[in-house]
Amino acid sequence: MTQAIQPKNNIHIVTNSDVASFLQVGKHFEIALSWIEKRYPEFKGAIRNYPLKVMIGTYHNSDYTGVGIDNPIPIINIKVGTLLVLYNRKSVTLTTPEQGLNVTVHISLMCAYIHELTHHVQFLQGRRYSEVETTMNEINYLKEFHPEVISKLIKPY
Repeated sequence: MTQAIQPKNNIHIVTNSDVASFLQVGKHFEIALSWIEKRYPEFKGAIRNYPLKVMIGTYHNSDYTGVGIDNPIPIINIKVGTLLVLYNRKSVTLTTPEQGLNVTVHISLMCAYIHELTHHVQFLQGRRYSEVETTMNEINYLKEFHPEVISKLIKPY
């Protein structure tokens, strides 16, 4: 059974009702959204007021799709899982080992939200999508809330 959750304004979260209750997707999305709004205060209202659809499920990976012919509003697909894989870029300070890191599903969910919401801000700003910026935001989130994960990250290889 599919459930739609609308935390605030024009943002619609769609997921399986069992997943929604287990992961508290609305609550965690709101936490991630608030974190992003602190990072980009000039876009606080725009992020909440621009239509956005968030799909949560067992996708191959999480991704962001901006506005296009087939999708009149941006869509974020969030993969539910316990494997954290950060982009490996020389210009970021840390990354995961090549095989990724096993973390709780909640940490994985929050990092995916932070990553894809950063792409949404880039879209709203009319900028090219940058995996460096998204990865740095994930790292900064982890530093703030999950130092136990930071200690397991490595230098880019």
